[in-house]
Amino acid sequence: MSETLNRVKLSQWDALLLESLRGLGWSDEELLLRVTEGDLPVDESEYHFDYKQLTALQAEKPGNSCRR
Repeated sequence: MSETLNRVKLSQWDALLLESLRGLGWSDEELLLRVTEGDLPVDESEYHFDYKQLTALQAEKPGNSCRR
């Protein structure tokens, strides 16, 4: 039950952004930390993903972050 309380619903687009970052080989913890700190790459692919959207989403729900 507590596992479902800690879940955050994401839009399909936000999930796509996260999955593209997972392709960099980051652990879940590193991904959460980088999103929280805004330490995200600039996407040079043909898609030009704007990963800053994830940091903005995290800022809306600060209780769902991973801090050092």
